[in-house]
Amino acid sequence: MAPLTAQGSAHRQGFFIGLGVGGGGGGQISGNDNVHGSGGWLTLGGTLSPHVRLAADFEGFTPSDYSRFDVGTSTVAVLVYPSARGNFFFKGGVGAAEASTSGPDGSGIGFGTVMGAGYDFMVGKKRSITPQFTLYGGKTGDIQDRAGNPIANDVDFGVATFSVGVVFH
Repeated sequence: MAPLTAQGSAHRQGFFIGLGVGGGGGGQISGNDNVHGSGGWLTLGGTLSPHVRLAADFEGFTPSDYSRFDVGTSTVAVLVYPSARGNFFFKGGVGAAEASTSGPDGSGIGFGTVMGAGYDFMVGKKRSITPQFTLYGGKTGDIQDRAGNPIANDVDFGVATFSVGVVFH
């Protein structure tokens, strides 16, 4: 009889990519606290172990009630699956944040973070429907137009979203 070896979740191997959409709100653009809108995410990366994945994670948010600003983060995120065979995960990451304006046009780039939790509902051997609750934000500093004129000072944002996406494992 051969010895048993530890096995991870069969779908959590190698490269993965996913994208999703949803909605949310929060404190956005330096204290405008009653902001709601739509968001989306794209994540892609590799599996380090049955418990850990490393990903490039992109989150974006467009408010419906304060449409002058769009915000987002681009982070290096770690997805941690507490159970090697389970589908629940936590994620957290650091990287860049961007806030951009229209009318007048301008943008600011600074430090960003992301954290959240989700669950991979498998709908095939290598495919899942993945709902996520995500908190992300950043501090982009001053926003200037192309001529260097200030549009907004000391910009920061924080967004909470609930989204559903498809992940290809």
